[in-house]
Amino acid sequence: QKQVVAAIAHRWKTHKAAVISGEPAAGKMQPLHCRIKTPSGWTTMGELIVGSVIIDPYNAEELRVTAVFDHGERPIYRVELHGGFSTECGLEHLWYATHDTGGVGVVSLETILKRGITTKERPAWYIPVLEFDHPTDPSVPTWKMRAIRSITRVLPNAPCRCIQVSAKHGLYVTDDNII
Repeated sequence: QKQVVAAIAHRWKTHKAAVISGEPAAGKMQPLHCRIKTPSGWTTMGELIVGSVIIDPYNAEELRVTAVFDHGERPIYRVELHGGFSTECGLEHLWYATHDTGGVGVVSLETILKRGITTKERPAWYIPVLEFDHPTDPSVPTWKMRAIRSITRVLPNAPCRCIQVSAKHGLYVTDDNII
């Protein structure tokens, strides 16, 4: 884990962006209605099956879903970011996040809520969003850190799952290009 955190910190220092993943069922769960980016547009988490093709956030190439893990019903929260980006997840969802005090690492939504989303009336937490604004090639994805604006419980319970993908990093692009 120390090596992973060191790699993330290095990527943040050099690129002001980083992405993190985890093993299946290790805190990446989302409700079945969340959108997942595919080469032909969007599908939902609930529509994904083993063999489905989705987008790789590193290079916008194709990834395959290699496993699906259902988590049962969980309370659902909407995480809204500055810039109009939002997605939904449960309290156990793990985020790669930076804190305005300089901390970088993996943190659960529950921890973010407990520590507060603002400090001294400024945003406290930032998470990655995939954007296609590369200066020389707009087809190349880049990552931008966006401040969390609000977290709201939106559903008392909803069916949730996570997926495993064919890339070692285990990442996928969800609602509003949030990684």
